[in-house]
Amino acid sequence: MRLTWVREDCGNGKTCPRVSSVTPRGTRIVVGKRVTDAELLAEIGDVADDEYVVEISASLGSQL
Repeated sequence: MRLTWVREDCGNGKTCPRVSSVTPRGTRIVVGKRVTDAELLAEIGDVADDEYVVEISASLGSQL
């Protein structure tokens, strides 16, 4: 599967928060900073072992 990035937060497209177009599986790939703030994670609640909570800028969220 080749991903197409529809939004990114910087010019190099390799190490920046970004959002993909819809994949053939009907999903989007989101790259962001992993959330480690204990208070925020407690507010979010349980997260499955195979999931991560990531944070992206609000400007990228408009593509979701």
